[in-house]
Amino acid sequence: MNTERVKRKLSAIFSADVEGYSRLMGDDEAATVRTLEAYRKVLTDLVEEHRGRVVDSPGDNLLAEFGSVVDAVQCAVEVQQILKAKNAELPENRRMQFRIGVNLGDVIQEGERIYGDGVNIAARIEGLADGGGICVSGSAYEQIENKLALGYEYFGEHTVKNITKPIKVYKVPMEPGVGKKKAGSKGWKKAAIAAAVILILGGGVFAVWHSYLRPTSPPAEVASEKTPASESPDETLPPLPDEPSIAVLPFANISGDPKEDYLSDGITEQIITALSKIPKMLVIARNSVFTYKGKPVMVQQVSEELGVRYVLEGSVQKSGDRLRVTAQLIDAKTGNHLWSERYDRDLKDLFELQDDITKNVITALQVKLTQGQAASVLGEGTKNLDAYLKVMKGTHHFFRMNSNDNEIAREFFKEAIDLDLNYAQAYVLLAWTYFHDAIFGWAKTPAKSYEKAVELAKKAISVDEQNASAYMVLANVYAKTGQFEKAVVIGKKALSLDPALNYFYGFVLYNVGQFNEAIPFLKKAIRMDPKPQSFHLAVLGLSYFKARQFKEAIQFLEKAISIAPKPPSWYLAQLGASYNRMGQFNEGIQFLMEAIRIDPRPPSWYLFSLGWAYFWTGQNEKAVAVFNKSVSRNPQNDFLHASLGCALNATGKPEEAVEMFEKALNLNPRPPSWYIGDLAIARLGTGKSEEAITTMRELISRRPDDSNAYRGLSTVLTFQRKYEEAVSMAKKSISLKSPVEAVAYFYLGAPYLMIGEYEEAIAAFKRSINLWPEYIHGNIGLTASYSVADRMEEARAQAAEVAKINPKFSLKDVAENGAVYSFQKADKERFINALRKAGLK
Repeated sequence: MNTERVKRKLSAIFSADVEGYSRLMGDDEAATVRTLEAYRKVLTDLVEEHRGRVVDSPGDNLLAEFGSVVDAVQCAVEVQQILKAKNAELPENRRMQFRIGVNLGDVIQEGERIYGDGVNIAARIEGLADGGGICVSGSAYEQIENKLALGYEYFGEHTVKNITKPIKVYKVPMEPGVGKKKAGSKGWKKAAIAAAVILILGGGVFAVWHSYLRPTSPPAEVASEKTPASESPDETLPPLPDEPSIAVLPFANISGDPKEDYLSDGITEQIITALSKIPKMLVIARNSVFTYKGKPVMVQQVSEELGVRYVLEGSVQKSGDRLRVTAQLIDAKTGNHLWSERYDRDLKDLFELQDDITKNVITALQVKLTQGQAASVLGEGTKNLDAYLKVMKGTHHFFRMNSNDNEIAREFFKEAIDLDLNYAQAYVLLAWTYFHDAIFGWAKTPAKSYEKAVELAKKAISVDEQNASAYMVLANVYAKTGQFEKAVVIGKKALSLDPALNYFYGFVLYNVGQFNEAIPFLKKAIRMDPKPQSFHLAVLGLSYFKARQFKEAIQFLEKAISIAPKPPSWYLAQLGASYNRMGQFNEGIQFLMEAIRIDPRPPSWYLFSLGWAYFWTGQNEKAVAVFNKSVSRNPQNDFLHASLGCALNATGKPEEAVEMFEKALNLNPRPPSWYIGDLAIARLGTGKSEEAITTMRELISRRPDDSNAYRGLSTVLTFQRKYEEAVSMAKKSISLKSPVEAVAYFYLGAPYLMIGEYEEAIAAFKRSINLWPEYIHGNIGLTASYSVADRMEEARAQAAEVAKINPKFSLKDVAENGAVYSFQKADKERFINALRKAGLK
């Protein structure tokens, strides 16, 4: 008897077949087979490119599986776009249109084959699709609804053969604007990696930090022929400047082969770079214009969204060693075509072709150049076409920003150098690949990668002393390796050679810890870029965070997340930490939890940020669980041990808390004073109050200007009912700390409350809440103060705020908590009775 279990798994199933295949075969069997073979090759390549695998392809059918519904649907869309372009070249009666169905379902795997309802449903809903169209099941739609802004039409419930229950079906409209959904205000919370490097190809400038994955779907037609795209995400549209302004839209690859994208992208980038050299001309940055790649838009909308008067657009078709390139320059204000041209050239004439387009644009805009400026604008960097094409192919992989593509790009850049030993930009790009190996953790020995990056950057400078990007490589390496003075000096030199490198110099300043200085450069870079990369916004947000400007940090981090197709976990975690610093802990918890779901073994700071958010909202058991987890993963981290000590003391376990604080002190021979202060507070719970007060007075004698030492002494004095002195020590703590944290005002309010100075207590607790609105202990202190002052309406309203912050709050939490409520038994009972009177239970 065969006892082997059936292997099941959840997969995204992609099913495709040809509409009207029998008619096509009847009309011309040989031509149909040739077309089918060519189209099947397109499908197979795209399936593999989107991380899927072809399971079977009998006759006119193709079955594939993916690990992700997003990948499957993106593949389906790209298939239909490319096949539409190919069909446009055929007579109408010979056009071959595929119908595609995508389903998420359980399948049985047997060797390389898959079976089951998951496959059957995909095949059935494929039959509901129009030729050239896509249908997805309800289960697939749930996975892509807020991840792919494609627009969807609900097509109703359908009963399909051999499936008991009706299946919900959605159509993915292939025409622009049909069924389009606007993203909701909270949609970005489910959006998800964009981060990294902007490369500007040509003349001598490559700016790094584009995006991890860049769309590769080729548009079939140029922008002016199409309908408007979706609304700009920007709240305000930039005004038209006085000087000439232009956006160079990504040239469309109409070759029908997405592998030729590198050529159309490279031509676009070269023209942008050349035009960017012209003084008094606003040229929109590469990453902004490439957001339109593959999208049908009108030039008038591009003009409005990017704040430019002129738009250059075109297309590239490659056949063997021949190129056909079309280009047209449009005045978006009037709609007039200022210039247009079609070039039929050999591939070897690519440089001449690019220069010719640039010259015509300059002439049409009546921009006068000196001879020196013209030479700079039209310089190619290499006269070796094969070397240049290697660089273009390398950058196509480099833009994908993953370890494998970084290696592929590196090999192309090395081959370019072999072909032209004086190709400075190839050395620069090769240097960036080693830099990325180091900073993204792809290298086994980051130090060696940094060394290689420096060696290559210096080689580029020896070939071209004016190569700004080479100096910026050096500046970034020096910043990452602790050579801060050199980093700043070299970064300034790079910026002087190319003022467009504001972002990169800002990033250098960020890495050397000059956060306030970094902010103006990062902001200037973003102002120059109407559609900045999410990573740029995130780094600016992080700079604000480090500069303790938390509102601004939240603003830019939220915007970064809203435009990132799949934000990395640290975006979410840093936003959570920013909300924590604003005292909006429940928002902080939400984003930190999202970050940890993406990164289940996160850096320790994710966990301690989450643990403290739980602690300050009174969720003490959760805080203990998080800190325990973080300590087990980082047993040598003194901060985490001390954090766990606070949480344990808050759950009524002072003996265990003392043990944790003592471990923290053993791990850190020069501990922060709060370790010692909170150890003293924990000792109160073990009956050692005299030892606690002696410890704190000795600490103050050693650290007379340490605010945390006075805060700890104030807490111990409150426990000993020395309230007047406790007030004095709390005030001293506040005077020594800038900016003052919410906790400090709580420890001022507590002794005021105990001696009956209710107005002073209320004022202190209000200040605490103003700083941290969701600081539950400030809200609890204010509730008790209103209650004992017999201001019951306000007390009950404040009690409602406590319940809103932590719906599971109970008075038992206060009774057990020795970390925050370090009162004598009688005082704690009086405090709890006041809370009970206000309506808390």
